Amino acid sequence: MMMQEIMVVLIVGVGVALIGTLFFYHARLIYDRYLRSYDEEVLSYLREKGFEHHTTLSMYSEDWPRSPFKKPPAVQFSWVIIRINGMYVDWTRKDYKRIVGKRGSQFREFWMQVTTTYFERPQIVFHKGRVIRLPEEPVEYEYRNLD
Repeated sequence: MMMQEIMVVLIVGVGVALIGTLFFYHARLIYDRYLRSYDEEVLSYLREKGFEHHTTLSMYSEDWPRSPFKKPPAVQFSWVIIRINGMYVDWTRKDYKRIVGKRGSQFREFWMQVTTTYFERPQIVFHKGRVIRLPEEPVEYEYRNLD
């Protein structure tokens, strides 16, 4: 009788530990994909290159032709899609950002790719882009009332 109780406790304990571990990795993946800003990594990279952070921008369709990364397909199929806590999550996801750095009066574009995968830490890849020329004088806009 005592051996059966030990086996039940052991099996339940292993099951709870496994479910807890999967929940932890899923929560960390959601944080890395949707909540984390990667500001520390961006600032560290820019300091290493001798730049100050100016702006972080999302990728738009106009940006892809000059991007060093391959444009992801509009529709992507995967063999592994996991549904946990009501959210469908694929195994690997890639996010892209454009970063503008400033050194004196020079502005340079940098590209960042963040790859998040289950059971792995996020992988960040940076590429140096072109020098951005800003207008010498601020652009003035004329605002008209539509009434």
